Amino acid sequence: MSQIEPNKEFEGPAHLSDMDRRDFLKYMGLFSTMTFLSNCTRPAQNILPMPREIEEYSTRSYEFYTSAFSSNGFSQGIKVKCFQGRPIKIEGNENHPYSFGATTAQAQALLYDLYHPGRNQKIQWRGKEKKLSEFPDLMKDMTSRWGKGEEVGFIFPAQHSPFVNQLIDKIQEKYPESKWISLSPYKQTAWNLITELNQDVVISFDEDAFFHRPDAIKLSREFMKRRERAITSNNKEAMNELYVYESSPTLMGAKADSRVNITREEIWNDAVDLMNIIAGNPVMNERMQKLYSRIKGRRAIVFLNNSLDPEAKNLEQTINQLLKVDYQYLAFEVPETHMEADFVKLLKNKKIKTLFILESDPVYWNQSLRSLIEGVPEKISLSLFPNESHDLATIKIAQSHPLESWGDLRAIDGSITIQQPLIEPIYTSLSLPQVLLGILGETKTPLTLLKETYQSRWEEGLQKGWMAGETNSILAPLNQFPKRKLTDGFNIKLVPDPTVGYGEFANNPIMQELPKPFSKLTWSNAFYISPEDAEVMKLKTGDVIKVKSKKVGIKGPVWVLPGVARETIIATYGYGQQNGTFVAKKRGYSAYAFEQDEAITLEKTSGYIDLASTHGFQMLPEKHSPVKHGRLPLGEKEPKIKVASLYPEHPIPIQEKGPQWGMTIDLTTCIGCQSCVSACQVENNVPFVGEDQVRQDRILHWLRVDTYFNNGQAVFQPIPCMHCEKAPCEVVCPVNATVHGNSGLNEMIYNRCVGTRYCSNNCPYKVRRFNFKAYSVMKKPWNMGFNPDVSVRERGVMEKCTFCIQRQIKGEGKTACQVACPTEAITFGDIKDDTSLVTRKKNLSHNYDLLEDEGTVPRTSYLKVIRYEA
Repeated sequence: MSQIEPNKEFEGPAHLSDMDRRDFLKYMGLFSTMTFLSNCTRPAQNILPMPREIEEYSTRSYEFYTSAFSSNGFSQGIKVKCFQGRPIKIEGNENHPYSFGATTAQAQALLYDLYHPGRNQKIQWRGKEKKLSEFPDLMKDMTSRWGKGEEVGFIFPAQHSPFVNQLIDKIQEKYPESKWISLSPYKQTAWNLITELNQDVVISFDEDAFFHRPDAIKLSREFMKRRERAITSNNKEAMNELYVYESSPTLMGAKADSRVNITREEIWNDAVDLMNIIAGNPVMNERMQKLYSRIKGRRAIVFLNNSLDPEAKNLEQTINQLLKVDYQYLAFEVPETHMEADFVKLLKNKKIKTLFILESDPVYWNQSLRSLIEGVPEKISLSLFPNESHDLATIKIAQSHPLESWGDLRAIDGSITIQQPLIEPIYTSLSLPQVLLGILGETKTPLTLLKETYQSRWEEGLQKGWMAGETNSILAPLNQFPKRKLTDGFNIKLVPDPTVGYGEFANNPIMQELPKPFSKLTWSNAFYISPEDAEVMKLKTGDVIKVKSKKVGIKGPVWVLPGVARETIIATYGYGQQNGTFVAKKRGYSAYAFEQDEAITLEKTSGYIDLASTHGFQMLPEKHSPVKHGRLPLGEKEPKIKVASLYPEHPIPIQEKGPQWGMTIDLTTCIGCQSCVSACQVENNVPFVGEDQVRQDRILHWLRVDTYFNNGQAVFQPIPCMHCEKAPCEVVCPVNATVHGNSGLNEMIYNRCVGTRYCSNNCPYKVRRFNFKAYSVMKKPWNMGFNPDVSVRERGVMEKCTFCIQRQIKGEGKTACQVACPTEAITFGDIKDDTSLVTRKKNLSHNYDLLEDEGTVPRTSYLKVIRYEA
């Protein structure tokens, strides 16, 4: 939802004040200075920046600090760019073994959580606001009653922080009668650690290893690097093969050489049959026999979705052991906890008198817990944002953002990343370690204890961004895995939302407005159904249906999506929150009421919802397709199309001095993850516009990712500004607001623009965006995250991709989208330099220009989609 209300943009005539202009300016200057000094300061402790690698403007001082971002409880290494004591940009840590300098879209949007005006902002102790200095005494008074017949319970999230686990162990030792339970939507505590995804054949059974895993960046890059080597060597290095069996579209399935769309029951049975075939047991399954012929005698690896079956983890490991895959299954040490059923029994019997809800929202995840938690006399909640569990608490503690607090996190391989604070807490808040230390009565700070823990490795870990850690390898039992009986009727598949996840990013407006990779839906979720089932039930996108299971019946809009299996409904987590901020509150439906794979029935209602989608997916046309396909071996480069002109032709002038910028985008390696879109938005101060404006096609993203379907398989095509040599937008602007720069870029002069929108109408690529409202008036403190190198545009001004010109002026030579891309699908550089990577890629025979027959001569070009063909 936009912060700007159209009916309040002009609030009537101004009223004169008794204060004169001199006093007004004096007080405004004083207040501004006080506000800046109180909220934009570095932490008092000593933090260590990365070694400076880039010469910055002499007028501006930037520092980069390593830190950690939590992805499903595991560490993703990041570095944070800071200006005048406040974080302004998140980048991947190129030194981290699971980041490589890239990020997810969620990590890019992290600052919009940090500066969110709707965050919990104070400590409320039984209805009274308390100061941070009072917290130790309040906790001492509370814990003095423990052990005297009063049971204490703790609900905490699934996380992999050695420091937090160490503190929990100490609390359990000091208060042995305390009851602990780890509740989280993502419950997988063991993962297969893959040394390198360089196998000849990769097989996925309903698993999206390019998106949902903690090591998704690493796996997607390694897979695509081998594919890229095969293409550039013209198949001298054999191309890797990807076979995917799935019930709903995934990023991995979109890149598959063969994608089979079947139900989850069939997927499980196929995986069991493949195991038996590899083991030498007779099986009548033609599909798996054919697959086995592709992997026999070759290096292969199998991914299996953990939610397919309770035994999925063991089946996956068994298959890979039979294939002699060089990897380990890792388990991580976690605090000793109670089973969920036992903990619920304690709540029902009212044994627990004091309940800590730490970084969790159990009521949202399981509504049956609401009445049980309400019955606990004392409830203490630590939360970053308002939520349903926090609303029930008698003691409410605002949680510090990870960029405001010290901590540590493990990556999937056990390596440890130190989480540094980059700014003083904006609000009166505490971190999880600070609360745990308060329970222990410990006077030492998290910083002091972390230093004592890591000792000699401390400074190296801060500068490098990570340090080695330990893990435990486990072996799966070689079980017999029974096949599942195929059932008639609809089943429901529950998946995390591609943008807001399990709900942890639902309060982030950047994530809410980021289009889902396949549907391009924003600000809500929907029930996804196959076109075949929709035709039978006479459903169209936006129709409201009621999905009924044995326990519940939930209404929601339907979205007709290619690639969904027959008799399968896809429901996404993360929405339907009742007590979030204005960004998340009461958007969509909650999928937590359903159980994975349960039988459901569908009922069409008379309702209809106009869903906010950016532009939807498109079926790939047979002729004049914007996406071109190639095959190995590559042939000669196609000749350029010469477009006839009514006017005399002149050579395009090229500046002798300075670089000439250009870009190539590899459609083979682009996985459609949208990290580039999120990175562009944060780097260039592109505002979110809200659900209503998206419905009117007024979204402001400078970069979009178009999705095309061909026989149920998707292709992604990022569309930035093409920076045409013969730009149609330039010749129609009446005030010369869009011009050609010396470096060949199509540039915007914002203070000249009068908003005629002729340029947008004349752009064949439709990449220009118009500010219909005064989005520059961003609600504070969101504006603290603005990039000072990029001007904030006013209402009535046209804007578009600039190839991050502010970065090029400083000599970085890279765009924000390029840096964020997990697979390095985007290449940017000086096309005047024959040795540059972008020039070498433009000279490849499968390079082509989009809408070449328009004669615009774009500086942005594409590499054709190339898949393995047997």
